[in-house]
Amino acid sequence: MALFVSVFFSIISTTIVVSLITPIIKEIGVARDLSRSREGYFLAEASLEDVLFRLQNGKQVGVTEVLSLNGFFATTTLADVAGKKDIVSNGSVSGGLRKVKVTLDPGVGTAFFYGI
Repeated sequence: MALFVSVFFSIISTTIVVSLITPIIKEIGVARDLSRSREGYFLAEASLEDVLFRLQNGKQVGVTEVLSLNGFFATTTLADVAGKKDIVSNGSVSGGLRKVKVTLDPGVGTAFFYGI
C-alpha cells in the first residue's frame, strides 16, 4: 500500500510540475520571438534611414542596398514610381522578418535643421 501511495504521489507531483512549466516555456519562446522581431524592425529602419539620408544629401545610392549588423542583414530596395521614390527595407533577425516602407516625394515637405 505504501508503494502505491508513493507512486501515486509521484505521478500527481510530476503532472503538477509539468502543467506549471509548460506555459512558462511557451512564454519564453514568445518573448524570444518578439525580441527578434523588434531587432529586425530596428535593423530595417536603420537601413531605410541610411538610404533616405543619402538621397537627401545627394550621395550615391544603389537600387538595392544591404546593411549588416551583428551578423544580421537588412535589404533596402529603391524604386521610382510616378516621380516619387518608394524605399522598402526588409530586416531579418533569426527568422524574425520586419518590413518598413517610405514613399519620398522630392520637393515636398519641410527640412529640419537641428543644432544650429
